[in-house]
Amino acid sequence: MIKRLFSIAIFTTFVLLTACQTKEQVDIPTSANTETNSNEKVNAKDPAQEDENQITEEERIRNLFLDELKIDMSESEVRGLFGTNFSFIENSLSMDGKETWRYDLGTQQGYEFDDQGIDQVDMEGLKKGDIQQQLFIDWSSDGKVVSAALYMRSEAENGYYEYELFPDHSRVEKLYHFD
Repeated sequence: MIKRLFSIAIFTTFVLLTACQTKEQVDIPTSANTETNSNEKVNAKDPAQEDENQITEEERIRNLFLDELKIDMSESEVRGLFGTNFSFIENSLSMDGKETWRYDLGTQQGYEFDDQGIDQVDMEGLKKGDIQQQLFIDWSSDGKVVSAALYMRSEAENGYYEYELFPDHSRVEKLYHFD
C-alpha cells in the first residue's frame, strides 16, 4: 500500500513538473520501473547510465576527426565539423606555402601559444593541461583537405595521442608518453 501511494505521488509530481516545463526535460529520481495507478510502467532514467553514455568534448572532437573528416572535404564542410575558431599558419613541410588551419581546443582561460608562424604542436601546453587538443588541417591550393593531425592530451596515459589522416585516406593512431 505504501509503495503504491509513493508511486502515485511520484507520478503526480512528474505530471505537474512536466506540464510546467518549457524546453528542458525533468528527471524524477525513481526506481527503473515505477507502477502507476493505471498499471502502466514509467521508465525512469538511471543517472549512472546517463553518465556512461555522455562523451566529453574531447571525445566528440576525436570522433569527428576519426569518423567524419575526409580527404578532399571543402573548407565549409570542415567549418561545419569543427567551427570557425582556428588560426591560419604556414605549413612548415610544404614548399609551396600551402595553408594550414590550427584549432586550439579545450584551452584554459587566457591560453596563448606562440607557434612562431609555423605548424608546431604546443607540447608544453598539452603536458601542463593548458590545452586538451590541437587539430591541424592541411589544405590544397584549391581548398580541399589534403591531410590532418589531431593531438589529444591523455592524463590517464601521462601523454598524448596523435591521430593522423594521410592523403591516401589512411589513418594512424600513436600514443606518446611525456618524459
